[in-house]
Amino acid sequence: MHRFAQLTATAAFILLIAGGLVTSTDSGLAVPDWPLSYGTLFPPMVGGIRYEHTHRVIAGIVALMIAALAVWLHRREPRRWVRRLGDGALAAVVAQALLGGLTVLLRLPLAVSVAHACLGQVVLCVVACVATALSPRWGQRSALVADAVSSSVRLAALSLVAALACQLMVGAVLRHSGHLLSWHLAGAAMIACLIGWLWRQTRRVAETRRAVHWLMVGVGAQVSLGLLAWVHRDHVLVTTAHQALGALLLAGACVLLMRLKTQDSRLKRQHGRWAKLGGRLRAYWELTKPRVTMMALLTTAAGFLMGSTIYTDPATLIPTLIGAWLVGGGANALNQWAERDADALMERTTRRPLPSGRLSPWQALVFGVTTATTGLACLWWFANALSTWCA
Repeated sequence: MHRFAQLTATAAFILLIAGGLVTSTDSGLAVPDWPLSYGTLFPPMVGGIRYEHTHRVIAGIVALMIAALAVWLHRREPRRWVRRLGDGALAAVVAQALLGGLTVLLRLPLAVSVAHACLGQVVLCVVACVATALSPRWGQRSALVADAVSSSVRLAALSLVAALACQLMVGAVLRHSGHLLSWHLAGAAMIACLIGWLWRQTRRVAETRRAVHWLMVGVGAQVSLGLLAWVHRDHVLVTTAHQALGALLLAGACVLLMRLKTQDSRLKRQHGRWAKLGGRLRAYWELTKPRVTMMALLTTAAGFLMGSTIYTDPATLIPTLIGAWLVGGGANALNQWAERDADALMERTTRRPLPSGRLSPWQALVFGVTTATTGLACLWWFANALSTWCA
């Protein structure tokens, strides 16, 4: 299973390269229909069609591989968090396919194109984390790393992951619109400072020093490729390599952060207060039924984009999605509050926050009312009255 996960991660990286070639060659609308290509499965491979259709074929293969990996994890993997990573990868690749279809059908709207590009990075990072967790030496290495590092190292790694994610989002906007160049340059300088900070924190930790050194080499190469991509803007291979290396850096930083976050029981006992707070926050998160709410949020986004004109206003879309999430999460919390007695009688629902005793009924009631009311106010203020009444 470890080898198959590695193969899946490699295929996801190849898919990113294929997507980068589509953007670099302006072939996004070479095939104007979806999911078929000119009404067939195998159109003539000429011009930009060979880039766009090849990208679709690879995407289908990767989706099937991730689906197989998720099923395999549920059958053979005892660790719950690894199974959840597999489920997350499957959900992300499905959403990625839907966004890719909307990108074609809506004729390359900026918001959808950027979301499609960024979600591809998420798929690669999640699959890379799954492949790392399935390594036979994962348990030994993670225990050594957990004992060796301090909280400042984890903070530096977390900051690096956040900065790389923001940098890739800004880079996606720059590639699709030509704007935010100054932000991209500022982000590059920040990442260079963060990788230096991380190296300083880990230079005496043998278990992480090698990974940090490779990240430093990658950041240096990425800066060089970025300068070349700006000088030779029409060079397809340079711009695609710059985008692909950025994805590799984010995946490597995520894997490093996952290794640093793995702690043994002794460290967990030392941080009992934070563990209790984390358990309380997870209980509130479970009240919102995030997977159900996310499905509703995807339909909301699809309806918004289909009902929009050629230009999609992010200042309206983002508050609408936030308001819809808050309303849906609050409604799910109130539903669990109302059905807490019935949930306590069924084995499938006894682990929910209220039947398990992690939250009291009044806490769930206050949380649900507050969250739903905040969501309605957000929709009323930033969207319109009709959307508020429909929610």
